[in-house]
Amino acid sequence: MEEYDIIETTIPTLGPAKIPSPVIPPFDNWPLRTSFASQIPNQVALDVDIDKIKQLIEAGIDPPSFELAGPREKIYFDPSKLKCAMVTCGGLCPGLNDIIRSIVLQLYYGYGVRNIIGIRYGLQGFIPNYGHDVIALNPEVVANLLDTGGSILGSSRGPQSIDEIVDSLERMNIGILFMIGGDGTLRAASSIVEEIKKRKTKISVIGIPKTIDNDIYHGSPLLRFRHGRWMLPPQPSGRAYGSRRLSERHRDDQADGPPFRIYRGHGRCGPTGCQFCPDPGNRF
Repeated sequence: MEEYDIIETTIPTLGPAKIPSPVIPPFDNWPLRTSFASQIPNQVALDVDIDKIKQLIEAGIDPPSFELAGPREKIYFDPSKLKCAMVTCGGLCPGLNDIIRSIVLQLYYGYGVRNIIGIRYGLQGFIPNYGHDVIALNPEVVANLLDTGGSILGSSRGPQSIDEIVDSLERMNIGILFMIGGDGTLRAASSIVEEIKKRKTKISVIGIPKTIDNDIYHGSPLLRFRHGRWMLPPQPSGRAYGSRRLSERHRDDQADGPPFRIYRGHGRCGPTGCQFCPDPGNRF
């Protein structure tokens, strides 16, 4: 039987959820009807091998599982008084603006949140010494982002003071922070959460993974990996280097300062996407 590390997968909460969710499931006869996650089984097994699951149960071990994502019937924050922020960190890639747009539209129309801001230039945007302004986000601001490369918030790399970041969140009265980035960003998010716990502050941090390495198990291909793979030349001739995806890559680079003129394979452990290149020779 395969051994599993015992890890806690329960998502912590800030307190009892008492406010009815404004997200109303559509009518029963609507073909795309959405149920609240709390109305159906709320755990998803990590391992899909039924034999391994049976072995764990027979051994008296609860199979490792994740909490099912989705809207809940009751929520913690009052949307009419909630202030949300979002930040993009690390390398840029096609799709970041799509995420920003989706979050803003769901917060605004789904939950009725009217106070949404974007933090400029990654974690630097929290640090007073950099002097970056925030951006007010609403449906009008994000309406035409689907064909815009990069991130309208900009990005930056490297660590910043966790204390100063949480200080900034408290000064701005942020209730929910959305952090969009790779493994370094999500490690920073974990550190921010630990500092929030120490201060006993009511701030929720939501991590949205964006990784070229596609190294999160039990999920569909991740945002940056998928777009990075599409950037690879679809023809052995390589003539598709002038394709829309590379044009997006160029716009991405422009959104973060002077454009790069060299297009390269991505991935911390090497150009991960190369193995998926349609060119049978993988000539890179």
